Amino acid sequence: MNKLPVLILFSVLLLGMPSAAFAQPVVAIAVVIDGSGSISPSEFTIMKDGIVDAITTVIPPDGSVEMTVIQFAGGSAVVECPLVVISSPAVKAVLIACVDGISQNFGGTPMSTGITLATSVLNASPNFGITSLINLVTDGSPNSEAATTTAATAAQNAGITGLSAFGIGTSVSTLDFLAIIVFPGGSPGPILVLPAVIPDPAQQGFVIDITDFMDFGPAFAEKLQKEIDKMVIIGGELLPINTTALLLAGVQSISMWMIPVVVAGAGIGVFVTMRSRK
Repeated sequence: MNKLPVLILFSVLLLGMPSAAFAQPVVAIAVVIDGSGSISPSEFTIMKDGIVDAITTVIPPDGSVEMTVIQFAGGSAVVECPLVVISSPAVKAVLIACVDGISQNFGGTPMSTGITLATSVLNASPNFGITSLINLVTDGSPNSEAATTTAATAAQNAGITGLSAFGIGTSVSTLDFLAIIVFPGGSPGPILVLPAVIPDPAQQGFVIDITDFMDFGPAFAEKLQKEIDKMVIIGGELLPINTTALLLAGVQSISMWMIPVVVAGAGIGVFVTMRSRK
């Protein structure tokens, strides 16, 4: 019996396997947005649209990402979109609709309450212990720099992996303050003007200086992509790091008869070429 067609069939089946679903998220992301009165309604809408576009284009609906959206304004912060594992296109659509439906609360800039609430929400997740990142989006100085500094320090002490910030049309002094509260990587963190190389936010907190709200969406999408780059590519499929380890372990222990199956997949083109020359 000619075994080569069987080997080719197995190799095609292996190469055509669907992407693995994630048993646990790789990263938890809290987007903490400023809804204070210094931001116009049109600017607030542009900011929401930027978040929606980034979620739409960047986040895979495979359970690898957990996300919440929080607004701070007036004298408090509120969870606008509860923390959810984006495990399917339907869940992703619900999150997008939630962000799109957020109403601006106006008032002051209680930045500390936004950071504190994000810390509480991320800590309460049953998945806490994975990479957890806070994205702070603001156009100005907080009501209290001292309270905001305390909240950022408390977030780091509570086990949050990183806090980075977007300063949209902010003053130099505000950018300098934001650079003090970001973490990890020491204080102050770098202030970036895009295009720039964005560090791994789990290793280095930073501030992205944005001149206009229209530029926020692309910048947020770029940073979001960096945040979910906690996955590696194997055979064209995105796999979580822990799944990759299991896959490699399985390859090491696989029976010898499976080796020709993999080789056959890689050698199909060579085989066909050789046959055509005879």
